[in-house]
Amino acid sequence: MLQNLNLANNFLASLDYTLLPKGLHYLSLENNSLEHFPIDIANNLNLSGIRLSGNPWACECQDYDFRQWAEGHENIIMDAKTVRCSDGSSRLVASKLFLDLEQKELCPSKVAGFVTYGVPVLGVLALCLAVAMVCLKFERRIKIWLYAHGLRWVKEYDLDSDETFDVFLSFSSKDSEWAYANLLAGLEEAGFSVCTYERNFKGGFLLQDIIEEAVACSRRTLLLLTQNFVESEWCRWEFRVAHRRALRDNVNRLVVVVRDNVPENIDDDLSLYMQTTNYLKWGENNFWDKLKYSLPKKGIKRDALPESARVPISIFYKNNSRL
Repeated sequence: MLQNLNLANNFLASLDYTLLPKGLHYLSLENNSLEHFPIDIANNLNLSGIRLSGNPWACECQDYDFRQWAEGHENIIMDAKTVRCSDGSSRLVASKLFLDLEQKELCPSKVAGFVTYGVPVLGVLALCLAVAMVCLKFERRIKIWLYAHGLRWVKEYDLDSDETFDVFLSFSSKDSEWAYANLLAGLEEAGFSVCTYERNFKGGFLLQDIIEEAVACSRRTLLLLTQNFVESEWCRWEFRVAHRRALRDNVNRLVVVVRDNVPENIDDDLSLYMQTTNYLKWGENNFWDKLKYSLPKKGIKRDALPESARVPISIFYKNNSRL
């Protein structure tokens, strides 16, 4: 079987690798008229040695694949140090050693094409990725802003999906027995998860911090408005915190239930709210239907409640008292 083939000095301008023996180990192509490197020969023959010098190599884009192959098989090209591009090649590569060429010299059009098309595409992809990351990080704030500016395809339940409770029930401790027996029992019977101080917060925390947390972790704040409520400093603070959150999100998160009549001597903020917003009166027709309509809609996916939401806990306020 033919293993060594010397085709030097034959004025060859092209060579069909399919005509060469499969078992060829050595091939000499020196001093011919070949302009393009034989990548098919390199890929399809198991050569251990090849000579290529003395040809007018054009060193063009179509030779880039052979340039990549030659870099990893320099030991096979026996005259690699003398294989040069022809003087008739482009000014960038004329007379240069083939193995010294870089991609931008061998194929400047590919580099230019990448700069023209690839860089802008990468820039757009990077921008899209950055926007996606910002949207993920600030998803809730974005939804609140969109909802607040009238883009109603953002629903209220999109803004409420992260809260633990449906309702924070706010009332004076002097009305606790009534609130538990009537409002709390009715809400939980209807399937709402309800947050109250006495069973959902442990002692040892400042009351103002507990109020902020109770409002923040609930989708709605339900105020039981009585004379006892308006006389309690902390109850008035609960209203201000809940009202501030509703104004910030532009979502009606505050629901007021008047047990008897609207109390006298309510402060200015609460008085203005009562004059500009609908409220419910205990015992009015269809009270529970109206209340349920004001609360988060059923079917909102809720995270599991924390242990403190399921186990009644006694609460003691450090340096604070709640009337």
